[in-house]
Amino acid sequence: MFYCLKRWVKRHTVWLALCLPHYALAGNVDINWELVGSDLRYTITEARDHDAVKRANCGGILSGNQCFVKFFLGDNPYQPPLFNDTVNLRGSQSPQDILQTWSLAALPKSGVVKDWSPGNNYCFVLYIFASNLTYGVGNSCQGTMTPPPTEPPPPPLSCSLSGDIYLRHGVQDSGSVNGHTATSTAYVSCTRTATVNIKAVVALGGSSTVPLSSGLQSRLTVNGIEGAAGATLSVPGASGSNVTFKSTLITSGEVGAGSFNGTAVAILNIL
Repeated sequence: MFYCLKRWVKRHTVWLALCLPHYALAGNVDINWELVGSDLRYTITEARDHDAVKRANCGGILSGNQCFVKFFLGDNPYQPPLFNDTVNLRGSQSPQDILQTWSLAALPKSGVVKDWSPGNNYCFVLYIFASNLTYGVGNSCQGTMTPPPTEPPPPPLSCSLSGDIYLRHGVQDSGSVNGHTATSTAYVSCTRTATVNIKAVVALGGSSTVPLSSGLQSRLTVNGIEGAAGATLSVPGASGSNVTFKSTLITSGEVGAGSFNGTAVAILNIL
């Protein structure tokens, strides 16, 4: 902590203030930070201090409550604070008692700092103020307070699959149907680097074998892996990755002439 004891000494009619700084802060302040655009949102969840020796004059019946807890952006305790809370105590109180009373009444306490940039080098400081005492409880630059984020948060992660994924086998004679393959390449992209799994399955049942007619089926794969298991791949972000869907025809017995089709779905899961 650091504190200033104000002693007024009359010497040659000049009033002097004697400040005694001590810069090793003893308290600890836990804060949840969230950077939303340029708004830095904070929630103070806990504030601790174990100094039961020093005394602060918290006022009396006539003067009212004279102890305060203030939160500052910057380490100058005489600039306008982000908040200034009056503590419901009077008489001679220790920093420990003041902080405990304030914590029970005020925490969790939330607020927002506008136009914040993660590159800012400002310190956040929590102080106790009294008529005879200025006491630093926590400082984000000295390891006694949770520091604000130094980097912007990553953008929300989302991925999409695009491209023509119709698998067309065309016209085949009876001798070339079994084992005939058709492929199509799609494109998966994400808002940032991600790992995804892409499956190709029948909508009902989740099988990768699509019935086309009596005695004719299509077996689906994704990047050479069975469609029900799906292919797992790393996507570098907006530049994306190619995904190959493949249909292999399987016959069982004689297949009559005609036009056949089936339907399956591609499922993209972000891992």
